[in-house]
Amino acid sequence: MFIGKLAASVSDAIYGTAVAGFGFSLGKDVYRNVKESRGLLFMILALAGSIILPVIASSQLARWYSISTLRWVFSKLLLWGLVSIVGFFLIMAMVALGLTNNPTEIMVFSFPIWALLTAIGLVDGLKRRKVRKEAYTLEKYNQNFLDEQGVFEVDGAESYTHMSVSGERLRLVSVGRDVVEFFVVGGRNKRAYITLNDSGQFTSYSGVVSI
Repeated sequence: MFIGKLAASVSDAIYGTAVAGFGFSLGKDVYRNVKESRGLLFMILALAGSIILPVIASSQLARWYSISTLRWVFSKLLLWGLVSIVGFFLIMAMVALGLTNNPTEIMVFSFPIWALLTAIGLVDGLKRRKVRKEAYTLEKYNQNFLDEQGVFEVDGAESYTHMSVSGERLRLVSVGRDVVEFFVVGGRNKRAYITLNDSGQFTSYSGVVSI
């Protein structure tokens, strides 16, 4: 089901978002030092990857998605499964460099580390699973409400974000905890409002009103 930005914004405000990522910026002096220590940088990145990738992969796999099982297999399982495998090989590389070069010993040391990191990610993903499903349910409800009221999202327009079924051009002004406000383009002192209940569900649409 298509979910517009307005319908998604309320669940975003209520349930929040979780973005897994990391990054860094380098100044000129730091960059110069890094160029002279590429081996150390590679080791740091490999170590970070060996820890982060299994956690992220299993967390992503445990989360709920509004997609079919077949699509989940191809877009999630294969992708994040590969990420987890890369993380496992990085763990093996770290173990080989730090502890042993014996293949059997590398596997014996690496697998429990990978399994622990995977378990941490699974716990994180399962915690997010219920929240994501509830957020999607709210988004779907609010999008259905907009469709029933004839308020449609418009992409590419500079002066307005939505259009009503009767032709009014509406520009989204704000999304609050209890009301959504639109400015009516071309209508002097005209507004339109959508009220929300405590659960974030859209409950009524005022239509265009004078203020």
